[in-house]
Amino acid sequence: MHELKIKNRNNPLISYLNINHLRNKVIELRPVVQDLEPIILAIAETKLNDSFPSAQFRIDGYCCPQEYRKDRTYNSGGGLLIFVKKGIPTKRLRKLEPLGIESIFIEIHIKQQKWCIINIYRSEDVKVDDFLSILSKSLDQV
Repeated sequence: MHELKIKNRNNPLISYLNINHLRNKVIELRPVVQDLEPIILAIAETKLNDSFPSAQFRIDGYCCPQEYRKDRTYNSGGGLLIFVKKGIPTKRLRKLEPLGIESIFIEIHIKQQKWCIINIYRSEDVKVDDFLSILSKSLDQV
């Protein structure tokens, strides 16, 4: 992995992980993130709710996840979270986040370029055709 990072040092490292219960795995996640140092780490299936304060999921060198966290409120599944490396200008684009699917849209600035990063998850409750239709409309707005 380190050779890949060296070869592509001018490209941002953006990572995605379906973690299936963050609360049970954050201790193991921290050293992996510290080693890889992605600019963005998007996590799906956090399975968190508001009884878990964001501070307990803090990773050194990354912004507090409260702003970039979306818990599923209607059952114990799903949930999204994005960690952003400190010093990277970001803002959440809530107006682009569609109803009906789990998503977090953020804008980041890297080397004078704007990027739209989308952390998205399709639960079994959402039909594939409906998911793609909703996602397509959101991407049109982007």
